[in-house]
Parts: sequence; structure tokens; C-alpha cells
Amino acid sequence: MTKYLQDIYSQPSKLIRSLEYSLDAGKNQLRRAAVLIKQARYIYIVGIGASWSAGISLRTSFSRIGMLSSLCDASEFLHFEQIPDNSVVIFLSRSGKSIEIIESL
Repeated sequence: MTKYLQDIYSQPSKLIRSLEYSLDAGKNQLRRAAVLIKQARYIYIVGIGASWSAGISLRTSFSRIGMLSSLCDASEFLHFEQIPDNSVVIFLSRSGKSIEIIESL
């Protein structure tokens, strides 16, 4: 089996782990993040590849509730964005290992 195929087959279990964390140990951190997002004047959603595509849905969700946000490719964000005060940046990364995300942080 190729590494690519292994990655595909591992996705359901990784999603379950992520959801379990969000509903248990990570619940308080997510609540704090929600407060920061609600208070922010500017919201940036940053991802690359499939994570950028997931950002489309997140941006649409924010838009539906009247919160404006910008969706940025991680490589462009790293080199071209100026982040004003009172901003929140939401980094989306399935692996957490994308060099553009790591360098932006």
C-alpha cells in the first residue's frame, strides 16, 4: 500500500480523534477561541491545499452570520499579509506540518 493510500485510509480515525478532543479536553480552548473570534475586528482564515478548501466553508459560515473574514493561501499569507490590531488568524492544517503554516506561526 502506498503512503498516499495509507493517508486516505487513516482519515476517518483522525477525524474521530479530532472530534473527541473538541468535545472533551479541547472544549475550553475552543470556547476561548470563539470569544476571541467574536471580539475580533478582522478574521483571517489561512490554509494550504485541502485545508484552504475547508476554509471556503468556514468563510461562508462566518459570512452567513454577518462576520466578515478573509481566506488566504498560507504561502501568500506568509509573505504578503499585514495583520492589523484586533485581528484573529485561524490556521487550518490537517497535518500541522505544512512549512508555510509553521513559518507563519
